[in-house]
Amino acid sequence: MKENKKEYIGQLLTTLRLLEEKVHSAEESETLSFSFFNESFDRMQQISRLLHQLQSVQIEEMKRQMEQLVLFLSEKMEEESISVTPGEPEVNESSPTEVIEEENQPERVSLPGYKNPRLSEPLPVEQPVPANDAAYRDEQRGIPSLNDVIQAPPSLLDLKRGISLNDRFLFQRELFHNDREEMNSMMIRLNAFESFEKVEEYLKSQMNWNFDDSVVKDFLRVIKKGFA
Repeated sequence: MKENKKEYIGQLLTTLRLLEEKVHSAEESETLSFSFFNESFDRMQQISRLLHQLQSVQIEEMKRQMEQLVLFLSEKMEEESISVTPGEPEVNESSPTEVIEEENQPERVSLPGYKNPRLSEPLPVEQPVPANDAAYRDEQRGIPSLNDVIQAPPSLLDLKRGISLNDRFLFQRELFHNDREEMNSMMIRLNAFESFEKVEEYLKSQMNWNFDDSVVKDFLRVIKKGFA
């Protein structure tokens, strides 16, 4: 887009210089030829066409900047919504009037509750086992602990957080048809894989990409970094 802008401006300057030279030459001549008017009109039309092309380039540039701004704001809102702890009660400071009303409340009397007589009986005390009891140590060694039985699931990767804002906008536009929801859905699916090799195999089987393209290579490089 920047190359088109430079090219249009260069053509515009050249056309303006040619028109200026034509007008200066007409100023020095005694009579004006019909070719002067025809060539001048052609130059004016060319200038108008170049101005329209420059205007289109400027509009596209503004659209791109607005898309980046909207994407940035939406990502910031998502990050802020994730950072808020769900279920945390909102703390409101009580006004002096509410404090006075609470102080004037009558003192609450605690009534004795029901007590299970069985709980009042002393609990049996376990007899300590000698540390040098070999049979006891062998028995305990064969019993798996709770941590051995229950394995905590591995935490899912957040590959999306490893992509910068500029790269995210580039990948969304070039690889996912400028569809933010499509890219987010793909990142959720990639998070479920255990290794980068599985991700690469999945993308090659599902996506109609040119895997020799520089943008695709950059995307795979960023994803691979998330599994490091």
